[in-house]
Amino acid sequence: MSVNKSYTERSKLHSNTTAKAFLELMDRKKSNLSLAADLTSKAELLALADKVGPHICLLKVIALSTGSRDNIIMDGSRIAS
Repeated sequence: MSVNKSYTERSKLHSNTTAKAFLELMDRKKSNLSLAADLTSKAELLALADKVGPHICLLKVIALSTGSRDNIIMDGSRIAS
């Protein structure tokens, strides 16, 4: 695979839909940055995602208390773009 190709061009070479989507996202955002964060609450997660979301392609949450996970998916979709 050539590093001179855009991420979208490279995505067309993959059969894996997740890899394709991620490469297209990186091209759209003009970024390949990711962030891993050790958080303990939903409020921390949403605040961090609001702040860094426009600049990163992936946010990996290392720790989140069980009570905070209950409805995080619904709130997460709000900030996924």
